[in-house]
Amino acid sequence: MLINETIIYSDNIVKFLENEDYCLVCKDYHTHNKYSLLIEMHFNNSVYGITKIEPAFDGKNSNVSQTKGIIFYFQEHSVESKNIWRLLNDIPK
Repeated sequence: MLINETIIYSDNIVKFLENEDYCLVCKDYHTHNKYSLLIEMHFNNSVYGITKIEPAFDGKNSNVSQTKGIIFYFQEHSVESKNIWRLLNDIPK
């Protein structure tokens, strides 16, 4: 994987994920009209935002004949500017 001209080897990612030195945390996130699920990773005394999952019901109008149902949108999530891309860059070699 290439991120900002930095090569991150997939075997380093797999080794990291097989390690038990991190913790995944799921949190409910509510605004006045929406609900989301935040997934964060705690690693090396840092918290990284992995993703924000937001459900939506698309096609609720009667004139819509396709795509009726719940769609889950996976969005980028950051904690103090630490996101999935920063985590991949910070994975130990």
